[in-house]
Amino acid sequence: MESTQVVTSQPMRVLLLYRTFGPSVNLCAMLQLKQLAQTGNIALRHVRILAAKKADLEWAQLIIFVRGDGLSDEWMAKVCHQAGKKILYILDDDLLNVPMSLGSGPYYAQQSVKDHIEKMMEYSDYFASPSDVLIEKYGPRFSYSFRIIEPSAYVMRKKEKNPTGTVRIGFAGSADRGSDIDAILAEALRQITKKYGDRVSIEIFGTETKIAKEIPCRQYKYTESYQEYQEKMHALNWDIGLAPMPDTPFHRCKHYNKLVEYCGFGIAGIYSNVKPYAGEVEDGVTGLLCENTTQAWVSAITRLIEDQALRERISETCLLRAQTVYSVPSAAESFLQNLEALSLSDVPYTKIGFLGWAKLCGLISWYREKFQKFGWKTPLIAVKKMIKIIAGDV
Repeated sequence: MESTQVVTSQPMRVLLLYRTFGPSVNLCAMLQLKQLAQTGNIALRHVRILAAKKADLEWAQLIIFVRGDGLSDEWMAKVCHQAGKKILYILDDDLLNVPMSLGSGPYYAQQSVKDHIEKMMEYSDYFASPSDVLIEKYGPRFSYSFRIIEPSAYVMRKKEKNPTGTVRIGFAGSADRGSDIDAILAEALRQITKKYGDRVSIEIFGTETKIAKEIPCRQYKYTESYQEYQEKMHALNWDIGLAPMPDTPFHRCKHYNKLVEYCGFGIAGIYSNVKPYAGEVEDGVTGLLCENTTQAWVSAITRLIEDQALRERISETCLLRAQTVYSVPSAAESFLQNLEALSLSDVPYTKIGFLGWAKLCGLISWYREKFQKFGWKTPLIAVKKMIKIIAGDV
């Protein structure tokens, strides 16, 4: 009897590279890829660019960059491209069009930074984003593009009630978002605190605002540690989450990540009725959609303060979404379907050239471009950042 040899295919070899490990890296790639590695669908390595070794690059079939915008990213992508490796470039913001009004605007306005991003696109084979707008805008440059589902990184099993009876209202966001709070919510928050007094507690996590100095408000500093951020969000245990969003071309390219995040914490959110929330938030089911007027925001916040049953229904629905649609396994499955559509079977274990010079020049370039943004404060900022990078904390 003739024997039959069973040939088992090896999982695709994926290398995730990043300069610093922030929320974008975690939500756009790491959580999904770790899940796929745990289930045996891929073989995964992930490492900071400054710590990457030739063996890592030679091993990989697919190399993924998230928000690569520096010379070190560009040169690493070039080395991999020239070696015949396949490259996936992920963006969750329109980095080529960051408004100068944002804190990061001066950095991204530099022509050198724009050139790095353009080169990243040139060297990359594939493109992915959680934003349909960005996929439509940049996707045609690549041989394949797809939409990423950002998962709820933290999912509470059950929403805990605040024992004091105070309705806790909060906003969480990066340092760039303070101006949005002041522009969209300032007057609404004045009216809410005047109307309800001690019945409500206003809290802002991650950004500084002018309105926080005018009303009773607790502010919590931004943390670069995503674990610390999640622990703090769990401890704050907000009843109502605020998600204002300006209606601009840049902001329309963003992801509805605040919805996904609030769902994981069982928070009943109020969202600006603009992209990216319009079309994703189910009004009255997974949150409230609100026009960007003071009257509309006051009405929406008042509605959730007064209607505890509605808050609790939205909270329960959100937790269910976080456990299903926005779960890590669901997001990973979607990611895998797109990875399987890529042409990776013929990517070899190609030898990689010397990396030390590229890393050194990338570091010098990073310092110079940061100086353009921060001026005389750059040395202190750079030293702190480098200490964290060397310690592996970012």
